[in-house]
Amino acid sequence: MLALSFNWTVIVVIIVAVEAACFFREVTAQDYVTAEMLDRMAQIEHRGDNAAHTIIQRLNKTFLTPFDRQDLHPGQTGMNRRRA
Repeated sequence: MLALSFNWTVIVVIIVAVEAACFFREVTAQDYVTAEMLDRMAQIEHRGDNAAHTIIQRLNKTFLTPFDRQDLHPGQTGMNRRRA
């Protein structure tokens, strides 16, 4: 991911989340899933993972944040939970 400011990185996460939600709606409106859909799903997840990891890394490097790190970290990791 490009070296974006923290605010732009958060905006990227929001854009990816909206894209994922729209794609989920598109997929669930159909009775089947294609290989292309699975590939696109993996691409969206990969972009979201990269942005989330960037946010966590920047929070870990920051001495002072306007938010408590313990409040932000569960939100980032909670969005990335996978089903077992």
